[in-house]
Amino acid sequence: MVLTMNQNRLRKKINRFPQTSGVYFMRDIAGKVIYVGKATNLRSRLTSYFQTFLTTKTQMMMQEVASITYRKTESDLDALLLEARLIKELQPRYNMRLTDDKTFPLLAITKEEFPRVFITRERGKRDNIYYGPFISNTDLRNALRTLQRIFRFRTCKYKIYTDKKQSIPKSCLLSHINLCSAPCLSKINQLNYRETINSLNDFLIGKKISLKKRLEELMREASHKLDYENAAIYRDQIRSLENISNVGKLGLFYEELLISETPLGKLRLIQEILGLSNIPLHIEGIDISDIKGNQAVGSVVVFIDGEPVKDLYRRFKIKKTPEGVSDDYSRMKEVVHRRFSRLIQTNTKVDLLLIDGGKGHLKVVSTVFDNLLDWTPGQAGMKIKPPPIVGVAKGTKTETIYLLKDGTITKFRMNNNLRLLDYIRDEAHRFAKKYHHLRRSKETIKYGASRT
Repeated sequence: MVLTMNQNRLRKKINRFPQTSGVYFMRDIAGKVIYVGKATNLRSRLTSYFQTFLTTKTQMMMQEVASITYRKTESDLDALLLEARLIKELQPRYNMRLTDDKTFPLLAITKEEFPRVFITRERGKRDNIYYGPFISNTDLRNALRTLQRIFRFRTCKYKIYTDKKQSIPKSCLLSHINLCSAPCLSKINQLNYRETINSLNDFLIGKKISLKKRLEELMREASHKLDYENAAIYRDQIRSLENISNVGKLGLFYEELLISETPLGKLRLIQEILGLSNIPLHIEGIDISDIKGNQAVGSVVVFIDGEPVKDLYRRFKIKKTPEGVSDDYSRMKEVVHRRFSRLIQTNTKVDLLLIDGGKGHLKVVSTVFDNLLDWTPGQAGMKIKPPPIVGVAKGTKTETIYLLKDGTITKFRMNNNLRLLDYIRDEAHRFAKKYHHLRRSKETIKYGASRT
């Protein structure tokens, strides 16, 4: 590409542009904006327009460019949203295909009682409010993840009942890792959730200053009413907005966030934090359920590649510990022994065993493997090596993770990158409790029949 005198002048001017995120404007000789673009690094992005290899369309556009100006933004996320607003407002000639072409994605917010936020390529539905269109689907998805970290809106299609008698709780991983305020579980009322969506709308249209002021007022009101839970939510949103230059990065930060939101990514983070030698692709969670030692049962839930595989779930009726005796340790030992005795026969390898309990439970469970032998042909009577064992113990403020590996117990504080373990523990508890209720119901029916 041979540069004209004007293009040489523009290139020299661009060398003085900042290396920050922002939006740039390309204008023709009459001063009219013919193209709007965003950049994570304004100088680097605009320099690329003067390289040798450009598409025919870009070369044609550059022949018309007489001047280039820019507007800095606090973050990549701000640049993405500002670009979409300006394209819609200014309708530059070389961007106009965006406003008509249905292949470009939009951000949509429904008008339900508890609105959900999602990405779509369909437009024109009266039940939705639309923002965009956006040039990059990848950037938009990354932006949605960041916005969800700040505003914790829902993206699911679950039907939400305002009448608690009709409500069927549907817990999901997003609520466990604090990326959703979980209206489906009645963790937030309609008024407070609506405030969240109003805040999101303000942010999307660029009203960050007024948004921050409103959040500060809401935080003060909540504190005055002693509603400290919602006050903390507003406080966190304010902090995120103040720190948007870090929260709104669309580069490496998003890659890390995306990794942490995929099942395999979560497992890699767990491996790294706990110092495991292998990615825990096969995790089994075990829990016990009883009432004062009666109708005691155990459960095993199985997670493969970070996802629950319910066909592999198993339940156990406690046989060795007498009824009426509260002995959680003995019951846990029994379930672990029976479970791994079967796994040995099928040569199934468990990468991580998770139990509901603390150090005491870990020590007791570890003794089970002293008496488990592998009778695989050619390995007569070889003692099996136990998998790393994790205990999730409840605390006053948050859970604590205890890891037993190679005879040593290490303590970890629960954080968002370990929330999958919390979810597995809850799933084991749910499954055990369900079986326990089933046993109690059968005993009640049996007792009633014997009296008639």
